[in-house]
Amino acid sequence: MNIKEQLQTYFTRILEAQTKEEGLQAQQEAFSFLDSLTPEQQQQYSSDILDFAEQKVDFIGEGINVLKEEAEIKYGGKIYPLTEWLTVSRYQKAYGIDNIQTVYNWIKRGIIPEEDVVIIPELNDLKLIRNKRYPSGLAA
Repeated sequence: MNIKEQLQTYFTRILEAQTKEEGLQAQQEAFSFLDSLTPEQQQQYSSDILDFAEQKVDFIGEGINVLKEEAEIKYGGKIYPLTEWLTVSRYQKAYGIDNIQTVYNWIKRGIIPEEDVVIIPELNDLKLIRNKRYPSGLAA
């Protein structure tokens, strides 16, 4: 097996690892293999190594997106998918609100209705807000 094929084998093993331990083992072996290459070989195959790094970053990004889509909080016998319910901080960022205190004020003033706010005491009074835009011009 030539160097390029060996690199691809290591990269595939890392990306397809089923457990953290498998991934770490494959990663250690890949680093040991890379360390065994001469500087000339490392230079020759640097573009393959960079391609792998980009693949790994893309793979991690895809995994994060899947986790975001599947994440949920179970509380009080109900399930709150985190695509439909946002923390105050995420709500503020998602809707481009100037500061987080504005969102808290909207909750306090009823601009965000009670039925669209979930407070979870066990998580230090974490507040979840239904993921929708609320009219900000309402007077209390």
